[in-house]
Amino acid sequence: MTIKAILFDIGDSPYDIRAAAKLGLRTIAVRSGGFADDVLTAAGAVAIYDDPADLLARYETSPLMAS
Repeated sequence: MTIKAILFDIGDSPYDIRAAAKLGLRTIAVRSGGFADDVLTAAGAVAIYDDPADLLARYETSPLMAS
């Protein structure tokens, strides 16, 4: 049996996103860090949510479910 692990980082700054990328992780960003969406996207965020509660509310359509 093969088990495939899907891991994501959740971060709120471009620094979080770039650090996670160095570890081979994709980042779901939340807006709590005060950075503009375009900055988070340019850093490599695969999706952006207002906060963790917003991510949970939209879980079914999030990258977490798509993986």
